Order: sequence, then structure tokens, then C-alpha cells
Amino acid sequence: MVLTPKIHGQDLKVVTLTGPSGDFGIAYAGSRPEGGHGFYYQAEGEQFFFYAQLKTEPAMKWVVTGAQTRAWSGAPFRTYAQKEPAKRANIEFFFHTRRCFSPEQPGDASTQAMPVEFTWRTFP
Repeated sequence: MVLTPKIHGQDLKVVTLTGPSGDFGIAYAGSRPEGGHGFYYQAEGEQFFFYAQLKTEPAMKWVVTGAQTRAWSGAPFRTYAQKEPAKRANIEFFFHTRRCFSPEQPGDASTQAMPVEFTWRTFP
């Protein structure tokens, strides 16, 4: 079951994808003036918002920097260490196969080639 998260009273458009670690829902949750983009993730009864920055120097790449229980606020999202690789694999799959700001749109050769780096810490 895919829940419909809201940002400022507006529904986010959640897209269901089948990634290397199974089905998951994902949505673009907007950006912040101080930098970074927010995304909603849902799989296996867990849901959270994660944040990524598009770095352009020295080469283009996505850097996933953190995760929280609510959009742009809330407690840091925590999960078991053994569950984190599945989340990372699905998030990397998303960035490589979809247009990040319109997840319902397929990606192209440029999205497939862009590296994804994780600097977040999601387990105690």
C-alpha cells in the first residue's frame, strides 16, 4: 500500500518502482533555498524523507546527505544496519533510472552514468 505524503498541504506524487531490493515508492519533495533536494521513500512498511545534493565539481554526482522522519524536519530516520544496503540500492536505482525531479519520467544515458554517494548515517 502506498501512502500519500503531503508537503505544505499538497500531495506528493508517489511513483512505485521495482528496484534491486524490491518494490518501493518514491516522490520528489522539493528543494530548499539553502541547497539540497528532498525525496520521499517508502518500502516494507517504512517511510522517510531523504536529502541529496547535486554536486558539479569536480564531476557531476548525487550525494545523499541525510534522512528524517518528516519532510525537512523531525527526528533523524533510523533503521537496522542490515536493512540499509537495500534502501541504498533502491535509491541508487532511482537516481540511475528516473528523472529525479519528475520520478514518473524515465531517465536517460546521463542519469545512468551519474554516480551516487551516501554520506548519511541511518542506523544507531
